[in-house]
Amino acid sequence: VRISQASKNQPLSNGRKVFAVTATDWLGNTVTKEFVLTVDNTLPVTVTPPSDKNKPGGPGKGVGGGGGGLGAG
Repeated sequence: VRISQASKNQPLSNGRKVFAVTATDWLGNTVTKEFVLTVDNTLPVTVTPPSDKNKPGGPGKGVGGGGGGLGAG
């Protein structure tokens, strides 16, 4: 869910928010779970990093070693 001044999902006010998510499968089984979110609008705005497709070298070409099974590095 994108929340912003420019969308129908306006920013939330500070404080504790409780929201419910309901999911139903194709057989009609339904489950509802509640979640708690604490909103603090005094925190600095976060920036979403670019996706892998926008990085030089294409997807999966980041810095770092291979890692893997035994003896892999």
